[in-house]
Amino acid sequence: MKEINLGKKLSFGVVGLSVMVFAIFCCYSGLVLGNEPLVLIRQDPAAETVTLYVHVKPIDSGLSIEAKLKSDTTSFEVKDFPAEKLKAFLDVTSESSNHKYEEIEPLLKRYGRKFFGSLQAYIRQCTEIEFVLADDSLIQYPFDLLFFHNKPLFIQKPIAYSFEEVGPRQIDLKEISHALLISDETADPERAVLKVQQYFKNNTYKDINDVKPDDLKTAGPVDLLLISAHGHIFDDQDDYIEFGDDHLTADYLANLKPKLVYFDSCFTGASRDFIGLFRSNGVDFYVAPWVPNEAGNSSTKTMCLFFESLDLYGRPAYALYQTRCQLYEHFSKKGIKFIVFFRSFPFRVYRFTP
Repeated sequence: MKEINLGKKLSFGVVGLSVMVFAIFCCYSGLVLGNEPLVLIRQDPAAETVTLYVHVKPIDSGLSIEAKLKSDTTSFEVKDFPAEKLKAFLDVTSESSNHKYEEIEPLLKRYGRKFFGSLQAYIRQCTEIEFVLADDSLIQYPFDLLFFHNKPLFIQKPIAYSFEEVGPRQIDLKEISHALLISDETADPERAVLKVQQYFKNNTYKDINDVKPDDLKTAGPVDLLLISAHGHIFDDQDDYIEFGDDHLTADYLANLKPKLVYFDSCFTGASRDFIGLFRSNGVDFYVAPWVPNEAGNSSTKTMCLFFESLDLYGRPAYALYQTRCQLYEHFSKKGIKFIVFFRSFPFRVYRFTP
């Protein structure tokens, strides 16, 4: 992927209507729009989890969809899905970025009707949705960004992505025997990693300046891996997370075998390299931003709300759903639609089979 100089985890952002000025405002948004804390609204998930599985497969004309809710199934096709345009809406590092919400909203609504029109009854009945991707080329598709009944799907249902049906698995943070926590202050200026340290009774915290990729390559297994640092993905070279002057690529993590991985690092939720390793390496859950995310502010809120909910209910998809709903409502008060989506949408949950 071609990157320009905005490719770091965003610490400066969007103040005008042009793309470049808009990008500058996002970065300084904490100064402009405030940095007040959010408190988790506690709402228990449904006692019975009813998962709608939406299988997605690429075909010559677009996408083949097969949806399954309990014993009911339906199938259809969606042609010419605008994945690149939707990604450009939120990717402030791209030279082709277009943050004009008035141009994106019609696409979100139109393709929402195409994608979810045949699934309305299923969506009403389910308590969560799992998008089952036929291959990793579909990682680039933001299905949960689409509108369902004039609202984005991601604030209406808990969402997970997978590569085969996994279902509503849980994780108990109290049973985490060892958590490894790593923070780069330039990506984590509010030290959100330290704020969530309370949820892991046995943990090792490292400032990124005190750890090298080789240290992780030789480390023993951990139950949870949390890294807040700058992420980069590419089409023609290895994806990586910045560790000072070093690059942490996926192969350095092969020995850790965590149950849960949380990366607070731009683009890593769309990294084929990291996803490929975690799929094959026994990881149960992977949480990371699909597009760029802020340094601090919304990313701090995301991490804190996510782990608070996860500690209470043990369901990663539900924890992210609660988090996104609160961020969406909170930033909607600021009035700039791009900001609302940029700050509430980026992270996604992957579920892998054991």
